[in-house]
Amino acid sequence: MPQLPLQVKQDGLCDTDTPSPTKKAKLTAMKEIFQDEDDVMGTHVERPLPVRLRIQQEILKFKCMPKLKSTDDVIAFWQ
Repeated sequence: MPQLPLQVKQDGLCDTDTPSPTKKAKLTAMKEIFQDEDDVMGTHVERPLPVRLRIQQEILKFKCMPKLKSTDDVIAFWQ
């Protein structure tokens, strides 16, 4: 297999005419930080639930919560 000609740069280092295919493109700092989250977000997409079903779930969630007595502090419940 023929080898690519090497070129000597002014700094004395050798380089080939084409970049190595094994080198990956350098990511920006933001892409590097959020790469894992982007991969997860891109592969896991669910259809939103219908409005009627979401309403029923919310109602059931609040019905399952313990009841407040009239003597309890209602504001403390929402904190």
